[in-house]
Amino acid sequence: MRACSRRLGADNDVWGTAFAVEDMVAVLDHLDIDRVDMYGDSYGSFFTQAFAVRHPERVRTIVLDATYPVADQDPWYPDMTRAIADSFRTVCGRDPGCAALGGDPVERLRRLADELAEEPLTGRAPTADGDIQAMTIDAPMLSSLAAAATFSTSVYRELDAAGRAYLEDGDPAPLLRIASEQNVPGDAGDLADSSEGLYAAVICNDYPQLWDITSPLGTRPAQFDEAVAELKATTPDVFAPFTIDEWLASPWTEFESCIGWHPPSIWVPAVPEPAVHPDVPALVLVGDLDTITSPEGSRIVADNFPRSTYVEVANMTHVTALADFSRCASDIAVRFVETGGDAGDTSCAADYQEVRTVEEFPERLQDVTPAPGAGIDRTAKVVTAAVQTVGDMIARWWSMYGEAGVGLRGGSFTTTGLDDVSFEMDDLRWVDDLRVSGRVRWDRTTGEASATMRLAGAGGGSLQATWNDWEVQAEAHVTGRVGGRAVDVLVPAP
Repeated sequence: MRACSRRLGADNDVWGTAFAVEDMVAVLDHLDIDRVDMYGDSYGSFFTQAFAVRHPERVRTIVLDATYPVADQDPWYPDMTRAIADSFRTVCGRDPGCAALGGDPVERLRRLADELAEEPLTGRAPTADGDIQAMTIDAPMLSSLAAAATFSTSVYRELDAAGRAYLEDGDPAPLLRIASEQNVPGDAGDLADSSEGLYAAVICNDYPQLWDITSPLGTRPAQFDEAVAELKATTPDVFAPFTIDEWLASPWTEFESCIGWHPPSIWVPAVPEPAVHPDVPALVLVGDLDTITSPEGSRIVADNFPRSTYVEVANMTHVTALADFSRCASDIAVRFVETGGDAGDTSCAADYQEVRTVEEFPERLQDVTPAPGAGIDRTAKVVTAAVQTVGDMIARWWSMYGEAGVGLRGGSFTTTGLDDVSFEMDDLRWVDDLRVSGRVRWDRTTGEASATMRLAGAGGGSLQATWNDWEVQAEAHVTGRVGGRAVDVLVPAP
């Protein structure tokens, strides 16, 4: 950050949002476009707000998807950890298997943090693409993993069970895998797609800091320390379930990232101070499991605009309308634009399926708890483990960069497609003593999914399963034979 700032010099603020807004106005003028409908997600929603505040006469409607306030933001962002706690409780409460466990998943998360604070977990585990790397998980890293669920539902799906597997059974593999998948080494990629320098210029000039950004660099550490001391004295539980020190040390947070950023020559904030939000139709969309741009922050944004429509989308994480396949959020956004500000009936936002959590990570078939509907014998354990093997593979897809991955206990798979997704399994193992091969098809445009599984171990056999991923509390119809016995059951979908 210091090196980047030195290269840009005192004019580093010209890459900020206010100047980008004027660039866009210049483009619209050149194209003879009077007014526009703007959709912005994540930072794009910050830019869209700034554009609307600075040039309300150029805006017809705005859609803000996964948004946060453009002014008067708390530099500690305490809504993030409040949203993390709320979301993990919500995920568990909506999944029948997790809810049946009883207790509080956030208290279990705190218990795991205490264990890792006393003795960090170190080991080797694969990324979602199967690359093995060394990982160390301490309490700050755990807080980062909990926060990462906003980008990867596999964390919501697995973190509670992975923590219990480590604390109660001494099995570190599921927890280490989550850490490895959420901490993939690399850079930002092609500069045309993502500029780290531009990101730095925006967060250091446009976002509130814990020091005066016009102050000399040498005075900032003392200002930061003073802010930390005041926080500890006034609201010591502000980042619960994590401590202040854990959250400050988390790889997720960026409280000190800009401390070495050169003071701008003439600071131009993203919006004038005080910001006056215009009377334009504004649609605010947010996933109710989004923690980086929380529902709490999104409601503040909606309240700032006199003519706003606020829609909270159930069981969705960060950004709701993209890759939505016309399920609900994307249709609401399109309808809002087409009508010039009428979102219409938004009740479908409550109809998205829950995150289907993993209740346990057994190491062997004998330790598998049969799924509801599977029966109670060894065949039921095999059916359950086979279906969980498929679900475990599909969960990796969300964090993959390539087309090949590995199983939790061994084996491998390949995948192709983005909308119509195919998987090929080769001796994939979710438990040590059951290998699953075969093929899975998953149509993300309809939710329809099917699996053909060949089993090795536990007497062998073959199974077929069909389900719809979009259904609330979806069930998979599983048929076939295991060890010579016929199977025809309905179990929770993978």
